[in-house]
Amino acid sequence: MATVLLILASLLFIVTFGIHATIMAGDPLERPAYTSHPIFGNIPAITAFILPVIAWSMVLDLHWVWIFILNLFFGFLFSRWLTKGFIVRFASGKGLGNDMLVAFIAGLIAFTIGTIIYLNRDKSEDSTYRQNSKFKYEHRTGTTGSYTYNYDVSGTDEDGNSVSGNIDMQGKYGNGTLTDDDGNEIEVNAEWVGSGQL
Repeated sequence: MATVLLILASLLFIVTFGIHATIMAGDPLERPAYTSHPIFGNIPAITAFILPVIAWSMVLDLHWVWIFILNLFFGFLFSRWLTKGFIVRFASGKGLGNDMLVAFIAGLIAFTIGTIIYLNRDKSEDSTYRQNSKFKYEHRTGTTGSYTYNYDVSGTDEDGNSVSGNIDMQGKYGNGTLTDDDGNEIEVNAEWVGSGQL
């Protein structure tokens, strides 16, 4: 439910900016008063290019910079189409300024409720045990942004003897247990040093 509301909010925020752009492209004498205000005149741009990034950051497991870039691309590519669809279906007949306000308020409501649901969700939904054969990790646990990855590892110790075991990594560092050829268990701390190398 939170995901649907946050996506809806993002789309409504882009529509808000699209209606604003339509207003600004029209007759300057027919523009609503907010357009001449230095703060209120910038709200549609903030609405379209900042708030959706926050919403998408909760929905997607991507760094916010990539989400910002994707949002810019998506916003410029689809804002006219989304705006036209919104105005055709939901126009109030009271002018574009009123329609923009409706889109903005509806987006804020969806964003607020979606964020509340997202923040209060059962954390176990996002901390499930996941396996993925495409990646080198054996499994992943944790919540978005703070996953712990588990790897089966093998290599040699400082004397050149074979060792193998299992390591949990969070970020660049981790720990685990290795076993040598004689069956001795060794507790180790690990650090990423290169692709596939600890």
